[in-house]
Amino acid sequence: LGLKELLAPKDVSFVVNIGDDFEHLGMSICPDLDSLMYTLSGQSNEKTGWGRKGETWNFLEAFSSLGGEDWFKLGDKDLSVHVMRTVLLREGLNLEQVTKRLVERFGIRNLVAPISNDRVQTKIVAKDETYDFQKYFVHLRSEPEITSVQYSGSDKASISEGAMNALGHEGLSAVIIAPSNPYLSIDPMLSIAGV
Repeated sequence: LGLKELLAPKDVSFVVNIGDDFEHLGMSICPDLDSLMYTLSGQSNEKTGWGRKGETWNFLEAFSSLGGEDWFKLGDKDLSVHVMRTVLLREGLNLEQVTKRLVERFGIRNLVAPISNDRVQTKIVAKDETYDFQKYFVHLRSEPEITSVQYSGSDKASISEGAMNALGHEGLSAVIIAPSNPYLSIDPMLSIAGV
């Protein structure tokens, strides 16, 4: 957010981790892309640290009353993003194209690019079980002891065009890696060939 406020949109690009991405309730959910999008547009929920401000939970409450899974907190406003992303992906757009459309709708003028259009998923191995990262982190509350972290699909993934343009730009003067967990937010990106 500070970089966005200090620099012109043409002078700062954001290349984003996709290792946390997963499918839930038939929808494509991209937590890191969404958190960045909400932050840059001034719509992030500062109380929770995730999701959108002014969120309501009508869908989740109704879904839960029918016996649906409610461990991943999908607010109504957040849900609209997941549904739109899923619709556009099913229409044949890639993740970078979908992200560009969503970012524009949120009024963000910076380049925001997923590191890849291919599926790369952070998997947590704990007690001989393998979990999607969100299932381990949110549903299991990070309780089982981790024995290893894997980046499923990274061996076949390639860097997205937007990420390549941002990281390979001849006028590039710095790459800033935002503070985060290196195993969960940084290594999934570095595991992709060419990054």
